[in-house]
Amino acid sequence: MFSKYIEDQSSDAIELINKGYKIINVENLELLSNILAQFKNYLKEQNNIVVKDLSELHNHLDIKNLNSIRHGFYEKLNKESSFSKTYLELAFKTINDVVGSELAANRSVNFSIQIPNDTTSKLGIHSDCFSGESEFQINLWVPLTDARDTNSMFIFNPDFSRDVINNISKFEKLGIENLLNEHEDQYEFVNLSFGEALVFTPTCLHGNVINTTQKTRISFNCRYKNLFSPYCKNEENEKKLGTFYIPITPKAATIIGLKNKIKY
Repeated sequence: MFSKYIEDQSSDAIELINKGYKIINVENLELLSNILAQFKNYLKEQNNIVVKDLSELHNHLDIKNLNSIRHGFYEKLNKESSFSKTYLELAFKTINDVVGSELAANRSVNFSIQIPNDTTSKLGIHSDCFSGESEFQINLWVPLTDARDTNSMFIFNPDFSRDVINNISKFEKLGIENLLNEHEDQYEFVNLSFGEALVFTPTCLHGNVINTTQKTRISFNCRYKNLFSPYCKNEENEKKLGTFYIPITPKAATIIGLKNKIKY
């Protein structure tokens, strides 16, 4: 139905449609460097940890303190509800290109730390749609460290992901985690350097495995969608506008229309 519109998209958008993801250069490197500095200051001031290279963080902390450190910085960043809008500056032009200019975003930006051999940070194969999130969203994933191989994330190609999701009961019966071993040609680990970002559709199956590298990976992610694109239809699902998503860039006509909505 929409195939005729694909050729009108930008090259980045076409790659996203065909491949499921696009690696870009961060559009505001100063902001990313500032977030990195904030985290280092948080480690020093709140946890008495001084580390020059964040990929070596695992050498400076006790794993039992990992979740409290992660959650503490998550709370610090998301204390102001505008952080998801600030975070957008890392890929503003790209998100506007592939999603649009009137945006809704996650209320909070997620924050992850994956240290070597940590079994508690494993995120199994999933599509965000499994938990009732919108299919009409794009995830902006930005690491504070280099992300390589098993300390990064994997993503399956769109066609294979669609086949699995449409036949999920069959694949669950076979064991969905077995896809990693049985279909190695259908996914890849994304490799990013500091200063790069990953824009991907969470309709593609993705996740991570136990980090068997000798480097810690630290990353953020936030989902962006068109303000008026569909949300989950299940009334009991909380992932709606105003709860899970918040508007961040409505235009004047939208604000006027919502303030003056006429009942016919």
